[in-house]
Amino acid sequence: MRKIDLNGEWSLYISDKPRDARREEELSDISPLVALIPETLEATLERLGILPELFVGDNVLKAQEYETKHLWYAKSFDYTPADGVPTLRFDGVDTVAEVFLNGVKLGETDNAFIPHEFAAEVIREGANELLVHILPSAVLEAEAPSCWEYGMPYYRDGAVTLRKPPFTHGWDIFPRLMCGAIWKGVSLVNKTPEFIKDVYFFTKEVVWRKAVVRVEYETEEGGELVVSGVCGRSEFRASAPAGVGGVDIDVPDPMLWAPRGMGKPNLYEVRIELVRGGETVETREFSAGIRTAELKRTSVTDEKGSGDFCVRINGSRMFCLGTNHVPVDAVLSRQKERLPKVLGLLDDLNCNTVRVWGGGVYEEDEFYDYCDAHGIAVWQDFMMACAVYPETEEFKANLRREAEYQVRRLRNHPCLIIWAGDNEGDAIRREWYDGQLDPEDNQLTRQVLPEVIERLDRSRVYIPSSPYFDRECVEKGTKYCSENHLWGPRDYYRSEFYNSAVAKFVSEIGYYGSPSAESVRRFITPDALDDRMGSQWITHSTDTWREPDPLCAQRLNAQANYIFGRVPETLEDFVFASQVSQAEALKHFIETFLAQKWRRTGILWWNLYDGWPQFDNAVVGYDFDKRLAYHFIKRLQQPLCLLIDDELTLRVINNTENESYAEYRVSDVGSGRTLTEGRIAVAYNSSIPVMKLEAPEHGDILLIEWNYRSSGLTEERHGINHYLCGDPPFDPEKYASLMRKAWLIPEK
Repeated sequence: MRKIDLNGEWSLYISDKPRDARREEELSDISPLVALIPETLEATLERLGILPELFVGDNVLKAQEYETKHLWYAKSFDYTPADGVPTLRFDGVDTVAEVFLNGVKLGETDNAFIPHEFAAEVIREGANELLVHILPSAVLEAEAPSCWEYGMPYYRDGAVTLRKPPFTHGWDIFPRLMCGAIWKGVSLVNKTPEFIKDVYFFTKEVVWRKAVVRVEYETEEGGELVVSGVCGRSEFRASAPAGVGGVDIDVPDPMLWAPRGMGKPNLYEVRIELVRGGETVETREFSAGIRTAELKRTSVTDEKGSGDFCVRINGSRMFCLGTNHVPVDAVLSRQKERLPKVLGLLDDLNCNTVRVWGGGVYEEDEFYDYCDAHGIAVWQDFMMACAVYPETEEFKANLRREAEYQVRRLRNHPCLIIWAGDNEGDAIRREWYDGQLDPEDNQLTRQVLPEVIERLDRSRVYIPSSPYFDRECVEKGTKYCSENHLWGPRDYYRSEFYNSAVAKFVSEIGYYGSPSAESVRRFITPDALDDRMGSQWITHSTDTWREPDPLCAQRLNAQANYIFGRVPETLEDFVFASQVSQAEALKHFIETFLAQKWRRTGILWWNLYDGWPQFDNAVVGYDFDKRLAYHFIKRLQQPLCLLIDDELTLRVINNTENESYAEYRVSDVGSGRTLTEGRIAVAYNSSIPVMKLEAPEHGDILLIEWNYRSSGLTEERHGINHYLCGDPPFDPEKYASLMRKAWLIPEK
């Protein structure tokens, strides 16, 4: 298959009104700009200096002036005929567009989440003219049904009718940047017949020292399909008649894929060959893992911890410990370049699970490849969030095409363990509409998506929503949902709301924190640094619809006040108080779940990384500045950790598959006095109480240190943690002094 890259320089024409422009020459009355495809309109305007630096001050609001513009992207290219059918491929267009080649309309795009291909029958030898007209999403939304019928305020009226990344409309963690875009690559390919059309590799069972994998395929008739795989000492090989079918393959002594803490992420290099007359006519190669993934789930739980919501990998229980993943840049076309560095953070924090949030985008192949190789399980939402979506036949067909494409693309990745129909769709139906809408009546998540999963990926768990409110849950009360999101009032992190939560598994829980003072000075202009309730601070604290809401900025002040009893005056003191509040909160949430391991089965805190500079829940800022919470979490999420729970019980948590041995010491930082020390053997995958400690003085900090070794480690490791005694308000000077004395926070 011959491929011509059509990325790079394109001519961009911007118009206030629609027009029947099918050729570049018909746009001669408009001065063109140079776009560097893939690139969003906002990124083009910023690069050319037409818009100021988007992420500084209130500049991002200026992009809204272009929301109603019609965009024409033009590209001239030369073509030399070759074997195959010339086909134009657009990997990502946001969102509704018309595609013209040499003045002839080839077709339209209507979904930003899937590639679109057009047979280029009118292509000619030599010079050709490609023109893409992107219609303004804001205008299309205005013509759609109202938000009461289909959505909620995040979406502003009819935005849910478009298959467009939800966050681009403006969110409480993203600015509104919803202009049109060719946000992924464009190419012309001469497509030759595909002899191997589709391959699905999955594990049917793992029993004792044998696995059975199944390969389902669709190929051209004639010949045989040869399937082989190798991982270290383990190999398999089988053949089957070409056509449409499947073959079961026994794999003795398999090298199983497992998330970190449960084994190694072993990957087989799989080769699929279509052989005719002794010759290989086509080959497919990819990495795959042998593993089973289950979800033991009940609808509800209670204060005693009855019920279940537990992932099992290869038959063993998995305590899911990790985070939520959101788009890594508010500008769609900059996603790919920032992704590798963000992935390294997952590894550094020892996350064994990551949830791809349904308000963003389906991630690049590199994301899933990385998680495969590093033993990070993926919970994958479909891209719907916080809204009631239309259930017209047209919308269902569009969503079905999207799901079919994404499921086929991702299903051979062993890291993917759960599909979820949407983010908080059930909660919106149940809690925003006063019980008028039954979540179980949602045809998209109860009919369309599960039908696709059943047909294309029978080896994985599917849940309709996160959290999933079925009728049993609704009848008992959504507080008792076995898997839940814990946001609520976002008050003091040891309040009744958090301490009384009964969920077995929490897939969203977070707390606000400020970026560093140095970071703040990069996106808040000098004249606005002291005005924490001014427009710039509000813009960088919430979604940027026409009139940004000051609610999130108020929360920042409140949470700094929660822990120290006062709102700091200087920027440095404010940042310190805010980061301490966030760090202690996330630490408390994670420790609560670790301490109650198997009463609780997983916690995915919100969130890892900011997709633009802001005051919000992430522990790493847009400029990769790590907040204090990052370091607290890293200490907790190591293979073995010690902590003190709210009952003042010292506990040791082993998150590995091996028995471990730890030597520990607990001391009072202020006096240096040792409170207890000893050595303990810890069973694999467990949480064990060691002893109850005497109540320390208010504001004291206890230092927990340990060395540990297990049969899975080649060398002894060291760990450190702390416990802040009492309830707020705390003395900020005492806190800072003790934490610095113990080397738990950096010097100023």
